[in-house]
Amino acid sequence: AAVVLPYVAAFGLGGLWTKEVLVREQPLVGFRYEALVEAYGKSATEELVAWSWSTSIELNDALGTALRPCELQAWEEDDERDGYPDRLQFVLRMPLDAAAGERLLSMSVVLGLDVAFTRHFELHMNSSVRLEASSPLAGRRWQQTADLALRSKEPQLSLVMRPREPCPTPTWALQTPSVPSGAAASAASILESYASCNDTAVAVAHPPNWQPGISSTFEAAITLRIPHELTTRKPGIVETLKLAWVHYIAVR
Repeated sequence: AAVVLPYVAAFGLGGLWTKEVLVREQPLVGFRYEALVEAYGKSATEELVAWSWSTSIELNDALGTALRPCELQAWEEDDERDGYPDRLQFVLRMPLDAAAGERLLSMSVVLGLDVAFTRHFELHMNSSVRLEASSPLAGRRWQQTADLALRSKEPQLSLVMRPREPCPTPTWALQTPSVPSGAAASAASILESYASCNDTAVAVAHPPNWQPGISSTFEAAITLRIPHELTTRKPGIVETLKLAWVHYIAVR
């Protein structure tokens, strides 16, 4: 009884075999120099005008008259100097012909990122995150802050296990610059390619700051923060047995 009953009690409490454990880790994130910009506005002659630009030459060729070349600056900020960026900063500028009545009302940006977890589990992702803002008032500047977050359908695997692929097939932002019809890829088609992935990274946006006005250049300033991510993973066999033994001794 002294040997068996504590074992039965520990097992009956449901905590003998630990199936998932909580881990907290900051990923290593870098910009892949892949971006797609989609904007909508109006001019003196048209009520709705679409402008787009990307870092892909093939996609830009497919845009035709909708192409509006932009200027994009990107850099990393690492507060602790530990090699893990705490923020990715982006400044995008789109030229507008104010004299011709061009006004920008909406903009969305898709950014391609490399995201890697290596401390508590191994996961490498080619992710695409999207941010957007719009207003009935013509804008001259959009300031946006967002937090990067991990979305997984299943718990992560222990480091002693073989790492899994986040998607059934390799997927990245500008993998298919044009759709089968020959039209340029869009933000919707890019994000749709991640539908079957088990692990994806998303940008959780804060309320945007849209500054109305008329200018010859629309500027978007985006801050993507990279916090420590709280997620779950499956323990290894040795870790499972160790926790089971601790539970058994505690009950006994």
